[in-house]
Amino acid sequence: KRPHASPVAAPVDFERQLQEAQRVAALDCDGIVPVYEGGLTDDGTPYFAMKYIAGATLEDKLHGDLPTPAEAVKLLARLADVLAIVHEKGVVHRDLKPTNIIIDEDGRPYIADFGLALSPQRHDRASLAGTPAYMAPEQFQSQEATLDARCDIWALGVILHELLTGQRPFAGSSISELRTQILEKPVAIEVNGSPPEGSVPTAVNLPAGLFEVCQKCLQKSPENRFQSARELAEALKRNCPQPR
Repeated sequence: KRPHASPVAAPVDFERQLQEAQRVAALDCDGIVPVYEGGLTDDGTPYFAMKYIAGATLEDKLHGDLPTPAEAVKLLARLADVLAIVHEKGVVHRDLKPTNIIIDEDGRPYIADFGLALSPQRHDRASLAGTPAYMAPEQFQSQEATLDARCDIWALGVILHELLTGQRPFAGSSISELRTQILEKPVAIEVNGSPPEGSVPTAVNLPAGLFEVCQKCLQKSPENRFQSARELAEALKRNCPQPR
């Protein structure tokens, strides 16, 4: 199948992005979209050429009917298993979102677009990158912070929330408002009862265990989240509802 060419936003980080993408592509894991090559077009635009996966993005799927809770958990557990392999090789994606997840024709998910991937490192505000709605609190911090695998665990929590409820946990009308919610407001996913004052509530009738998993992913402090993607995958599998 033909490769998919993905443009890179700015050439300044192109060499680093290519090195990281090729590093991930070399992993023995069938849940990532491998990068075949990178280069420059005739007009100097950098690009990556990746394997073509026939299917649709998770974002496309979200425009239709929501998956059942069992289907959502199966999908997220698979993504967490894939990320566990990537993380154990020292690479963090840091821009996980539904448009970067491809569901093939057999329903298998693949993680794409490792252009922002990096080895765990310290950063300052000038190096921040990602998609605000899926960024962890530490990715917004102006002071130096350590970005590690727990950024991706936060993003998986946002995606899980979206799959289960049909909405993101944080939905500010501007980046500034979104940043404030992500940094300051807890997510209160209430099956019954009233959510705590000052929280961002979501009320739906789903298994409480799944909400606990989701809320643990969305803890403001990385130390309070799942500490590895493998731990998250195991928690999802333990709380997977039985299909009806």
